[in-house]
Amino acid sequence: MYKFYSCLFYLLSFAALANAVEPLKVDDPRWKWMDEQIEEQFAPFKNGITKKMIDETSLLADQISFGEHMVRIEIIKGKVFSNATTDVHQRAVKLLERVVAIYPVPDVDIICFPADQLWQDGQLKAPVFASALRKNGSPCVIHMPIQQSIRFEDEYVLRTLCLNKKLPWEKKIAKIFWRGQCNDGGRGYSNPKNWTIYRRGKLCSWSNEYPELIDAAFSGYQNYQVAPEIRGQFFEYFPLERASWEEYQNYKYLIDLDGVVTAVPGCAWKFLSNSAVFKHESSFHLYFYKLMEPWVHYIPLNEDISDLFEKLDWALEHDAEARAIAENGNRLALENIMPEHIYLYCYKALCKYASLQID
Repeated sequence: MYKFYSCLFYLLSFAALANAVEPLKVDDPRWKWMDEQIEEQFAPFKNGITKKMIDETSLLADQISFGEHMVRIEIIKGKVFSNATTDVHQRAVKLLERVVAIYPVPDVDIICFPADQLWQDGQLKAPVFASALRKNGSPCVIHMPIQQSIRFEDEYVLRTLCLNKKLPWEKKIAKIFWRGQCNDGGRGYSNPKNWTIYRRGKLCSWSNEYPELIDAAFSGYQNYQVAPEIRGQFFEYFPLERASWEEYQNYKYLIDLDGVVTAVPGCAWKFLSNSAVFKHESSFHLYFYKLMEPWVHYIPLNEDISDLFEKLDWALEHDAEARAIAENGNRLALENIMPEHIYLYCYKALCKYASLQID
């Protein structure tokens, strides 16, 4: 009974936090990494951001793949105004409404992209705030954790925090666990030759061969990812299996695999789980990746995960070290990527943008 009430209190505490976040101390040295990253990203705009640049970028929406997800938003005297017309647009609006409720955000005229990845970003003229950035992509794409902010306050995260107390490391199963859609970098699985070449299919096929080491399965698919004529054959080889975030936490090892882009907000959830995260090299990054160190916060993998068994053997043979990595990852999440940190990061980015904006 004590454990039940302890867990309930924990959940209610974090629920209250999500609904009434207090502002963090803006100049606290702990957030120096935020300032450094934001300064670096806005360096290409040292000569200013003009209304003409913003107007021209807004007009590109119909010419860019997924450009329809771009939304223009103005903050005027602490109020958020936008031309939002879709649920995707509302992700950015809701985030900014939370930020202005906590911090004195200066007046700004911005463009946000609250979907997975903005392709053809080389055409952009003004900064566009987005969740996931592509390495070597346009300098106009600027970090703002839009997708993570919406998901990171829901019941799954609150349950994760509660389960950390109920599922200590020694009670977890020593296997790699993963669930996700049939999508690797936007590529589907309609060609059987690719089933065990792409990362996600490779991991699921290894799960079939080595169930004592890996529990991995596809949990769903979009119609374009698996052609109708081969779905029977595909799902006979790869049976669909879903899992809750509670089930994830039963395992010592979680693996973070890119899909269309890097996992948003799955990566953050995994670090919060008190499990050791295996993470491969990636062409994409999120706003907090600057903080992550291999062998400190996660167990690094090659981009094609070809060294997975080598790294898993290491983890199984070095249980204390793997546990320390899990604890470090959990601490990174609790101290840097919770809702209050997301709002502070957005506030700092908006302030920098405002300082460069020219009427």
